[in-house]
Amino acid sequence: MTKQLFKLTPKTTLYRDDETGIAWVEDFTTGVGYAAHPNIKRPRTVAEMLQKGHWGPDERTIRSQSFTYNIDRLVIEHPLDDVARQHCQCGGNHAATRWYDFPNQQWRDA
Repeated sequence: MTKQLFKLTPKTTLYRDDETGIAWVEDFTTGVGYAAHPNIKRPRTVAEMLQKGHWGPDERTIRSQSFTYNIDRLVIEHPLDDVARQHCQCGGNHAATRWYDFPNQQWRDA
């Protein structure tokens, strides 16, 4: 079951899947979702990602909502990706050299 954790802004909400622990942020002003782990949505498959060399054969994946997440990789390209990382409980890789302090709107060293 998906649970809304809290609203970051009136149109930006943090969610977490209770079964997998995956957390993500939905920005309803842009229609973009942010997560700490790389993910794919159908019609792409894990086999395709392996074949292209984007993901390794020993990396763990889990399905949440309509996405498949590679929980052994961490990709933080936007502050909201890091907000999702801070709340993710999937059991994957969450080690980061810095973190985003959302209330103060700045990056901080880990």
